[in-house]
Order: sequence, then structure tokens, then C-alpha cells
Amino acid sequence: MSRFESCIWAGSCVSALFGVLTAAQSEQPLFWLLVWPVPLALACTIFIFIRQGFHFHNGLFVLGRRRGLS
Repeated sequence: MSRFESCIWAGSCVSALFGVLTAAQSEQPLFWLLVWPVPLALACTIFIFIRQGFHFHNGLFVLGRRRGLS
């Protein structure tokens, strides 16, 4: 699992670097600096939710695995 995580984080860093380089070469650098991190943040959030687990509790979306019913 740690090898998979390392690949994800390395890919994220390369993607962020690519976004900065794209912004530097663009006529609208602020647009790219604001828009580019969105897919990266979304992918990291999904990865965390999958790794930690999630469920609904009283109609709310909760991060973490279900605990035993007590």
C-alpha cells in the first residue's frame, strides 16, 4: 500500500509542477494557478475518503469506518 501512496503523491507533485509551468507560459497565469489545483485536491480528497472509509450516520456523511453498534 505504501508503494501505491508514493506513486499517488509523486504524481501529484509532478502534476502541480506541470500546472505551475503551464501558468508561467500562459497569457492568463492567475487563471491557471486558481484552476489547476482543483483536480489535484479532488483526487487527494477521494483518495483519503477511500483509504479512511466513510458512511452515513443520521443523514450525515461521516469520514471513518463504522464502529460496532452499542
